[in-house]
Amino acid sequence: MRGSLIQFAATAAVAAGFAAGAASSSEAGVPPVTASPPLLQFTSTRLDHAEAQTVTLTNVSKRSMQLRFLPQPADGPFGHGHSTCSAGLAPHESCWVTVWFRPTHWGPATGRLVYALDGSSSNAFQIRLIGEAHQPPL
Repeated sequence: MRGSLIQFAATAAVAAGFAAGAASSSEAGVPPVTASPPLLQFTSTRLDHAEAQTVTLTNVSKRSMQLRFLPQPADGPFGHGHSTCSAGLAPHESCWVTVWFRPTHWGPATGRLVYALDGSSSNAFQIRLIGEAHQPPL
């Protein structure tokens, strides 16, 4: 019996109020960075086993920006790994980040990937993360 196997659905979508595939901006509603895909759907996994996908962030503004990811809660099932977003992001340039879901218990889980532009937490945006671990049938 493979009791440690689970099936879950996890999605990452731009948080409420954001346009599909775009992060909202505090600057008059102009989206400076788009997130693609706007929805991540994970496949089956096991407890304590990470499944990962990537999100591409594109600077759609007319100026260069610095992008920094804020820390994830250490006890949560979501996190981010390798990223090409460490340097400045020129206009119309893209970078990507690995987002993973590693459930430790059955049931739903939520989280968010938060990134700040130009080093300011007041200019921060988020990608909402939703996951659910379903216990397999016996």
